[in-house]
Amino acid sequence: MIIFDPGHDDLHWKISQKFLTVDPSNGAVKKSDIPSVEWVLLMTPLESTEKCFTINDVAFEEDTSLPELDPDDIAAILQTSGSTGFPKAVECSHYRLLQTAFHITYLSEWNDLKKDGEFVFFNDRPFYWLGGFPCLSLTTGGKHVTQTNTLVFTSIAETVKFSSQIVQNEKARYGLFVTPFLLELLMLEDFPWKFRSVITGGQPVPASCLSAIGKVYDTLGVTYGSSEAAMNCGKIYRSTTEPYVGLAALPGVEMKIVGNNGMIVPVGTKGELYIRTGATFRGYINEPEKTAAVISSSGWYKTDDFAHMNSEGCVEIHGRVSDVLEIGGAKVLPSFIEETIKKNPAVKEVVVFAVKDNKHADDIACAAFVLKNEATLTAELLTGFIKEELKFSKDAKFLQYIYVPKRILFF
Repeated sequence: MIIFDPGHDDLHWKISQKFLTVDPSNGAVKKSDIPSVEWVLLMTPLESTEKCFTINDVAFEEDTSLPELDPDDIAAILQTSGSTGFPKAVECSHYRLLQTAFHITYLSEWNDLKKDGEFVFFNDRPFYWLGGFPCLSLTTGGKHVTQTNTLVFTSIAETVKFSSQIVQNEKARYGLFVTPFLLELLMLEDFPWKFRSVITGGQPVPASCLSAIGKVYDTLGVTYGSSEAAMNCGKIYRSTTEPYVGLAALPGVEMKIVGNNGMIVPVGTKGELYIRTGATFRGYINEPEKTAAVISSSGWYKTDDFAHMNSEGCVEIHGRVSDVLEIGGAKVLPSFIEETIKKNPAVKEVVVFAVKDNKHADDIACAAFVLKNEATLTAELLTGFIKEELKFSKDAKFLQYIYVPKRILFF
């Protein structure tokens, strides 16, 4: 079953007609390009005079007959970020959404109504995404507060300022924020509210988020996940002095670090992070080859994240496996070289990328850089600076492949 907002001027509904044929009298799907979809309900009536089945029809019609649902049935179709290419469509089951909700309550350390009070949770994501799914209400019995789709602001600062007022009005003691939103929230000088717990993730979390523990929130839950594998590992921080130890597997999640030979690597050794959980996705819709490339025969999801497992049993993520450069037998992340180049006082911006070396089957690390105003720096001087900073010996094979082009053509 799919429930969605028909959109302004029925735009979303018109788009859906390209891959769905629906009986307007009862919402039954006659023809669909999406596997397993049997029913379509609209959140509101169409703006046109066209008749279509809505949530109101289900709520007030006594003789409405709906199909029975299985936990493994599709509850939502998510779109990947496209960071590894074009975005892909991912099926998401009811079970997976409920497991995600359980992991959120786990990281929030909310236990029960009598001990901790009502679970009032604010989610900064749009209503048409995770913000609109009632999974948290189902797992806690609490109130889930989010923003309507019609709210449009000119900047994230304006959005955060408005959202902060919602948080105070609704007395939300728990929150889930993407990291840029949380950073903007912490910059508000007159924010009088204090959360019991805040969860953030989606990108590296800066130290300023940890420094707000005890001031803006009692605990900070840092999480990692993806459209394919949902929320799967995290760590709860309760003190500003607590050292960073990586992210631990959440309940019901297995993790391992795998080398090029497909075998588990020793603790402290870098490799690709594999994840297995009952909530892992079943595949990309209509893309069997891409699905086969990321799911092993035993159900492990290959995340494409370059990571290592530390002595605490936690994972530390360094970057994308697909971004790793193979240079002289060594695995090097572009960010490692970028951070080195940024130490040069003449460099304003830099991006490191790979070019294949046909002679040696290795990658050549190429750096495209922008100098600060009135700064002068030749490619030869910068190459020498890199070698000195990285402390490689002159005969190290790695060095001969570091190359700084004098001109980059983008097309």
